[in-house]
Amino acid sequence: MSSRRVAAMALALYFTAVAVGCSSHHKQTLAVNPPAFAEKGYVPGVSDFGRINDFLYRGAQPKDEGVEQLKKLGIDTIIDLRGELQSLGMRFINLPGSGWATPKDEEIAKFFSLVRERPRRKIFIHCWLGGDRSGMFIAAYRIAFEGWSPQHAIQEMRSFHYLHFWHPNMARWVERFPDLLAQSPQLAPFRRMSTQP
Repeated sequence: MSSRRVAAMALALYFTAVAVGCSSHHKQTLAVNPPAFAEKGYVPGVSDFGRINDFLYRGAQPKDEGVEQLKKLGIDTIIDLRGELQSLGMRFINLPGSGWATPKDEEIAKFFSLVRERPRRKIFIHCWLGGDRSGMFIAAYRIAFEGWSPQHAIQEMRSFHYLHFWHPNMARWVERFPDLLAQSPQLAPFRRMSTQP
């Protein structure tokens, strides 16, 4: 083998090693510091309660005691994804949807509009068990407003008891959500949310 060929192969191996090293370092950095999942908490009368941030919370259908506890936490808006509604002096928003179907673009747009309202309200979003439908809405929020990857958002869904066995279409919807966000006319106002405060 000529010395030129040996030098070329050595140089190619060197650049390959550098590229692989940089790539794995980047992946390690992402793996070490992934965005934090919602903070799980205990609220009497609300199972699977989680705090997304200072103004957005999630969980299962609250019992009467749970609604009172949510009010004590300063939550003034409840988004019901089930279609059942009761009032205890709080703002209730009804975004009913099927437990078996993914949300319509209009439903996500309405949810995003509520989250973006100023003055900011404290919002609690729930479905029946707090894992499937509310998980999809929170995943969409995380992707659009906080720049999360679909895979990380699905991991958070699973940490709140998302039932993938029964609802695999929900994870597929979350995986496709960035494309939906980029293409849906109803979601156009929310395309740059992850870069805004």
